Amino acid sequence: MHSRTIIKIKEYNEDEKKSFLADYKKWDSYNSELISRSFDDNDSPQSYYSAYGRTGDPTRLFGEDIIKEAKQQINEKVVYLESVMGQLSLIPQVGINDNHNKGVKADMENKDVFIVHGHDGGLKNEVARFITDMGYNPIILHEQPNRGKTIIEKIETFSNVCYAIILYTPCDKGASRNNQDLLPRARQNVVFEHGYLIGKLGRERVCALIKEEVERPGDVDGIVYVTYDDRGAWKKDIAKEFNTLGMHFNHNALLY
Repeated sequence: MHSRTIIKIKEYNEDEKKSFLADYKKWDSYNSELISRSFDDNDSPQSYYSAYGRTGDPTRLFGEDIIKEAKQQINEKVVYLESVMGQLSLIPQVGINDNHNKGVKADMENKDVFIVHGHDGGLKNEVARFITDMGYNPIILHEQPNRGKTIIEKIETFSNVCYAIILYTPCDKGASRNNQDLLPRARQNVVFEHGYLIGKLGRERVCALIKEEVERPGDVDGIVYVTYDDRGAWKKDIAKEFNTLGMHFNHNALLY
């Protein structure tokens, strides 16, 4: 329930009072959880979010007019939240917390790299060897035990990794209904898993390796793309991504 709606109610019987306070607690709990999940940097609003708590605790209302006291708390909380919203543009982007990155950052010993592929087995094996040479463990879904799991359950289980490489190879062809020219495309499962892993790991920990003239997902900015080439320059590009993330690797892998 929106805070403005909560405050509009003027008179209460006991049932309405209980409902009002219950709605207030849910609203307050939601706000606390939202900011907790949205920020984790010491300079972010979470570091001074305790000020929000000092405006009042809905579980501790002891005045003679509890409803009036609750309304005062709500007003103060709304003012505080609006002030936080007004400062969002001033908060460095690094202060925003992608929860899916917390586990990755916390587990610095995670050496697993998820490889999503289509029908190009040669490229899949080449990338897997490169990842191994770098000192990491390539995770290829069909090589993992099923254990009675569906495909999506396997993806959820084995995608707890530090990085993911998506192989965009010309395995399919397709076009919009207004265009009769069929263009090379990656397999649909590849595109799906690409999006899933971006959502789970964050864009900076997912790289799409593009082979030949494969159609890329449209209207999507900020995705890391690396172009495959026979000379092996793509390896240096992926190594740069690892280095940017502070992921140490065996530099001899670039010599093979």
